[in-house]
Amino acid sequence: KKIFKTINKVDHVLLSGYPQNLTSNETISEVSKIQKKLINNGVKFTILLLDNKWDNNNGYINQYIDENYYYNFFKNFFDWLIDDKDLGIIIKPKKYDTIFSSKKLSPIIKKILDTGRCHIVRDAYNIAPPYYSKISDFTVGFGIFLTSAVLECVANNNKGIILDYPNIKNLEPDYFKTKKNENCFSEIEEAIKKLKLYKENKNNSELGNWSEIIDEIDPFRDGNGFQRIGYFIKLISDGYDKNIDLTSNINMAISKYSDYINKKYL
Repeated sequence: KKIFKTINKVDHVLLSGYPQNLTSNETISEVSKIQKKLINNGVKFTILLLDNKWDNNNGYINQYIDENYYYNFFKNFFDWLIDDKDLGIIIKPKKYDTIFSSKKLSPIIKKILDTGRCHIVRDAYNIAPPYYSKISDFTVGFGIFLTSAVLECVANNNKGIILDYPNIKNLEPDYFKTKKNENCFSEIEEAIKKLKLYKENKNNSELGNWSEIIDEIDPFRDGNGFQRIGYFIKLISDGYDKNIDLTSNINMAISKYSDYINKKYL
């Protein structure tokens, strides 16, 4: 809805579904090794943590996650990991160096890694989060905006909750209109309390349940988004090859794409 309200005129928004094909045998093999390591070290419940860049925000040009919030987020989960021998944590940082650059957090990390129940993804930039959510029971993330990485995991059949650092729940209420509103939390401590209850009793199906709006996140959820994108690009390319003028070419491609995917997704 907001796209159509911008000053840039937008006539159509085409839905493709999640664009990445999550079938890389090499990546699946690497992720399976992580899962096996965690299980061998006694893990029975795994949480995937997705972060964002932090800063002390002393300047005024760029504003990122406050370092104290960043520290508090991980410290709470690390304390839980130390206390609960069944718990495993996979951390996919925005960048590998980000989590180690916090002077407050870095002294704790070695102790956490020594448990054998925590894995920090080194190649954080090149591998999509859903690869890791597939071997996790829950995904938790935060960001300076609505964190799309959590929604990617949710769209790929993983339960997920968002820590509402930017207070996005008040700006985008439609995204958090589930019955019990248990997919977005303002307080880290409250989120962990709910996760602990879920770990002990998974019948609490409302926690991290996005089913009421899942079609708005991704109506397809079939892993074929890349094919639909490729099909539309080919329609445009074929039109150029036939010397069809720009406007007519785009309109014809949209019409054919609409028929291809079903007009309700246009």
